[in-house]
Amino acid sequence: MAQWSVSWLLLFPLYLLLAGQVSGEEVVAGILIAAVAASSGVLVSRFGGRFAFRFRLGWIRLVPQVAGQLATDLFRVGRVLVAALAGRPQSAGIVRQPFEPGDPTPVHAARRGLVELGVSFAPNGLALGIAPGTLLVHRLAPQPIAADREWPL
Repeated sequence: MAQWSVSWLLLFPLYLLLAGQVSGEEVVAGILIAAVAASSGVLVSRFGGRFAFRFRLGWIRLVPQVAGQLATDLFRVGRVLVAALAGRPQSAGIVRQPFEPGDPTPVHAARRGLVELGVSFAPNGLALGIAPGTLLVHRLAPQPIAADREWPL
């Protein structure tokens, strides 16, 4: 019950923040959506089996890197859009980013998920999947390959 309560207490205000207003309808919707999301999280954590994840607190250090990538990618994508409007479209493509997916453990599963989320968060990249030793990424604009094979953000 504690996991559900903590999840709900975090998700409800997040919903209201993202809704952009606090009205009666949004409060009711937030209560229901937070309850469904918290219940889903509890069910997955208890009965997920092979879908177990273990996050490390030290991974929070990557947030500034992802935020910086967001700013850089906004500039890159802006250049591509301006070039396309000027009649000089650039070709997008799929890049094979070297990546060490790790063992099939909950910690490595969480890291793989965060890498795919981090790569896809910035507007220039969309993680398509993981192949042996490779993260497949669709890039709108050319970008250097990340040197870090563990966290190629």
